Amino acid sequence: TEAPAIDLADFDVVVLANVTALPPERVAVLADWVRAGGGILVSSGDHVDPAAYDRTMLPLLPQSLRDPIDVTWGAAPDERDSRALHLVKWEADHPIFLPFKADAPELASAKFFKISLLGPTTSTADRKVLARFTNGAAALVEASIGAGHTLLYTSTLDRDWNDLPIHPGYLPLLQQAVRH
Repeated sequence: TEAPAIDLADFDVVVLANVTALPPERVAVLADWVRAGGGILVSSGDHVDPAAYDRTMLPLLPQSLRDPIDVTWGAAPDERDSRALHLVKWEADHPIFLPFKADAPELASAKFFKISLLGPTTSTADRKVLARFTNGAAALVEASIGAGHTLLYTSTLDRDWNDLPIHPGYLPLLQQAVRH
């Protein structure tokens, strides 16, 4: 069944966490809402098909998505943690990271086993990588779309691809991202 339309005027932020690509009509409504001042946080996951996102979701993204990589693929169970990526190089002066110390152990200690890679940038303004992984890949990208903002997080918001949700930095990070 088709989901009913939602009145976006009742919301300040929409989170699309590991959702399949939306139909173009829904994307157009969301994009208009963001351009009018709304905020959107998009995160990756196993339900995200990069080709489908390229077809319909680009008006909401600062960059296109590419296939995810599993950095622990082929690792023996006792080697998995040593192959994990970590968050590094975050913009400490950005409002999202203000609650954290410069070294932010509550974020830096999280392990990321799978991440989505990014493709070309879209026609957004002020695109900025706010955090990177140890391999240099973008972890969090922000851009302006009209009067609104979009955040693209290249891992999952749950524990499917990482263990960030069990670290003390998870909740403050998500709260600040939504507030921003």
